[in-house]
Amino acid sequence: MSGKDGVKLARAKDGPAQAQLASKAKVTRHRIGLIEAGRLAPSLKLYTAIANALKTWDGLFSVEQTDEDGQR
Repeated sequence: MSGKDGVKLARAKDGPAQAQLASKAKVTRHRIGLIEAGRLAPSLKLYTAIANALKTWDGLFSVEQTDEDGQR
């Protein structure tokens, strides 16, 4: 699961609408939408704000292994 999937699933599971999550994380709704669409890789600081707003770290992001050429 990538970060985009994790944020979207965590928010959909128990969570607030994008606008409410954005307000709690102190970012724009557009930024949350970009993360969920996989068009923005959030910083650790932003992931922390999202995790705090959702009150969970479970499943928010994972690290994907790649080879030397960046292939999965």
